Amino acid sequence: MTAVGAAHRGQKWPEPVPRDTITEVPEDTVGRTREASPSPPSQEKTMPKTVLRPKNLEFQPRPSYPYSPGAKGGNFVFTAGQVAWDARGALTGLGDVRVQTLQTLNNVKSVLAEGGAGLDDVVKCTVYLKDMGDFQAMNEIFASFFPTDPPARTTVQAALAEPEMLVEIEAIAYVA
Repeated sequence: MTAVGAAHRGQKWPEPVPRDTITEVPEDTVGRTREASPSPPSQEKTMPKTVLRPKNLEFQPRPSYPYSPGAKGGNFVFTAGQVAWDARGALTGLGDVRVQTLQTLNNVKSVLAEGGAGLDDVVKCTVYLKDMGDFQAMNEIFASFFPTDPPARTTVQAALAEPEMLVEIEAIAYVA
């Protein structure tokens, strides 16, 4: 707790540190930094990345969109922003945010499963809506996928990659 926090809560201020206990920095070391010893290559730790491409999303990425549908690194599974493409790569639910949200979350679920995760493992979602007026309809479908202990979520209005897209959702999951 800071001194300000302590005083604010009616507690006593901490005693000041006696000046004679403070160690002075020698003049000849001021401004110098200590060089870190490089680690031998055998001791460097890297987290391997695995690209996730479920069978029903094998058409992803499209040639004009260079990305992976998902990736796993360590115990984390990350989905790319998923939209309402079906297994043939056709956008479903044209003009219907409920149908698009349902398909989008099923695509998120497929990517998570490919990485060994499920909806219960999701810790964070970001939802992009073309129109915030569709929030309630999207939210009803979202709630049906996460009925208890839903993940942290951010929802924003955004222009999406194609004008017919109404919703895009990405997720981060942790698998113990």
